[in-house]
Amino acid sequence: MKQEKVVKVKKKQAMEKARKHRLRKQRRNLTVGMILLVGGIGLLMILNAYIKWNGHEIKMVNQKVEKRYLKQWSEVEVDSREQLEMGNLILVNEQHPIRGYSDEGMVAIGDLLKGICNVKSKEIKLNKEAAYALCRMLTDFKKEKGDSDLNIISGYRDFNTQEALHYQSLLEGGDEVFVAKPDRSEHHTGLAVDFGLCYKDGTSAEYDGTGVYGWINENCYKYGFIMRYDKQKKALTGISYEPWHFRYVGCMHAQLMKKLDLCLEEYEDLIKSYHYKTKPLQGITNDLNQYAIYYVPVKGNKTLIRVPASESYTLSGNNMDGFIITVKMVTKE
Repeated sequence: MKQEKVVKVKKKQAMEKARKHRLRKQRRNLTVGMILLVGGIGLLMILNAYIKWNGHEIKMVNQKVEKRYLKQWSEVEVDSREQLEMGNLILVNEQHPIRGYSDEGMVAIGDLLKGICNVKSKEIKLNKEAAYALCRMLTDFKKEKGDSDLNIISGYRDFNTQEALHYQSLLEGGDEVFVAKPDRSEHHTGLAVDFGLCYKDGTSAEYDGTGVYGWINENCYKYGFIMRYDKQKKALTGISYEPWHFRYVGCMHAQLMKKLDLCLEEYEDLIKSYHYKTKPLQGITNDLNQYAIYYVPVKGNKTLIRVPASESYTLSGNNMDGFIITVKMVTKE
């Protein structure tokens, strides 16, 4: 009897020990689960805070949109060298010159901006898309601020004009770089415009984006323009601060660049990490149009580029090593 009692006690002790072990394991699993849950929520909050801007999000296409967007694909073949230097997102700087430029297809902006602002010369031309975007922006600027002394002083430039300006800047000397070498100026693209001020007494001044003109600097991204050469980005652009120089890149890209505080060089690098199928960049413009953006690298003399069969898109070379496709996903009704 005594031996049976001892066995029962040991059995009870073993059962109690096993129960406590289960409880410790459950508490440990619960603790780990809570840590992972809290950590995951925290990570999502940080990520969400980073990608949100103006009530919208910059994010990869979610699964629901991706299924629609990736439902049908077409392939377009482009001449790698020719197309690489065409489009709103070509990068032109000291390291990436442009060769095949002309004013063919560009529009004179004198008549277009008549009654809106002064244009220094009737010969000034811009890329057609950029010209009409500029007209919309300056029309709205006049509605907001009234008549002004704004003067358009430069648009498209050919090789000889750029060479003369560059030579003159060398004669004037100084360490600041304001005039790019021929073939290395954004003005060859017809996508860049320079502002100045022209007063009623015939005198002129540099545009600095202050006073009433602050409206232009604050709102230009809504029309697809960026103030190209910022003080803080000189090491990246190679050009000193030019508050008068604006570059057209398109509304979606201008808004992303503004919100992420990126110059064109930085933005081009960012886009290279986004792929058409697995990781396109998504954004929503102020007019509630939704876009997906992705990059395709150059492959030989001819590059095959996958594009959605049922969505409108634009294709731009980057003047370096690939193409940027901007797909318009949803249009405001």
